Amino acid sequence: MKFSCDKNIIFSEISNAKDFISQKTADNQYSYVSLEIINDDLIIKTTDQKIGFYSSLKIDKSEEGLVLIKCDNFLEVLRNLPNCIINFENEKNILYIRPENSKIEIKLFILLDSRLSFATIPNSEDFFNISQSVFTDMINSVIFAVSEDESKYNMTGVYLEQDDKSLTMVATDSRRLSYINKKLDYNIPEFDGIIIPTKFLNIIKKQSEIEGEFQICVKPTTLFIKNKNCIYFTNLIGEEFPAFRRVIPNALKNKCIVNKNRLEDAIKRSVTVIDDNKFKKIIINIAEDLMTICSVDTTSIGNAIEEIPCDYKGEPIKFGINYSYFLSPLKIINTENISLEFTSLPRPFIIKSVPEDDSFHLIMPMTVTD
Repeated sequence: MKFSCDKNIIFSEISNAKDFISQKTADNQYSYVSLEIINDDLIIKTTDQKIGFYSSLKIDKSEEGLVLIKCDNFLEVLRNLPNCIINFENEKNILYIRPENSKIEIKLFILLDSRLSFATIPNSEDFFNISQSVFTDMINSVIFAVSEDESKYNMTGVYLEQDDKSLTMVATDSRRLSYINKKLDYNIPEFDGIIIPTKFLNIIKKQSEIEGEFQICVKPTTLFIKNKNCIYFTNLIGEEFPAFRRVIPNALKNKCIVNKNRLEDAIKRSVTVIDDNKFKKIIINIAEDLMTICSVDTTSIGNAIEEIPCDYKGEPIKFGINYSYFLSPLKIINTENISLEFTSLPRPFIIKSVPEDDSFHLIMPMTVTD
């Protein structure tokens, strides 16, 4: 195999590929990246068997061939080379790396004629388009609610479903639930609801740009996403997602509107006296036009109480809450005010932006005793 390529172009592709290699086993083939020349295309592939990366680049001065090279080592070599055209050539089990117009030569050991087990790339007509910013916004709106409990495997990813001209994402850990529905102005190919692993979605967030579109293809066991000349894929979580619509209240008779920043700051101040390793509970008391936030700590660190104004006309209510469940949605809501909607304990309450948008966040409260 022989080819030439601009250092910055190949460095960018290998940097992207690194997110898809196996981090657990450093010496198997899944910690390698595949470089293959077909005609005048450099095909870059890597996978850890669950997620994968595919890229195709037009290159010069090429001779066909295929090698596997340790991704981490290759990336570090490229990182420290000068910004110029780099010549690559393999002889037996060595890849020679020679920057043009320099006296640099680096040799890296490679694997020959070893092919990664890789998903079959779907046809172009199987993909549909969606704005990168819209898709990333959907991920950001729900991903923090995913369960970290591996025994709840069906909750360790984000649920995605379609309905004609809309996409819905949901995440839950059984104590909270985040939901977003995006209306689009075109039909989406039909597919059954899927559960996407969080690792893959975090990579997609990292790869996304403010402008541009993703192309998405859903197969029964695999999700593919195209981004320019790259294709990312992931195995799906083959479980049934919880029947989340059953826990979403149809009508909530009480609504409290409060300034988002004042509430967020008050919660952050109240938890400064909480031993975060042992306890995450705060008490919220809502009365007419007044909200009180109180820290609860079983240690001897201290206590904090803060009152902030709100817009509420109803019976007083007092409940405990895991403060991290409250702060997570507040961080991604961009409006000045939010609403807390509820009926009575121990039923869940819902956090929404004011004015309402296409998302909401449901949280299960804890009852408290006086």
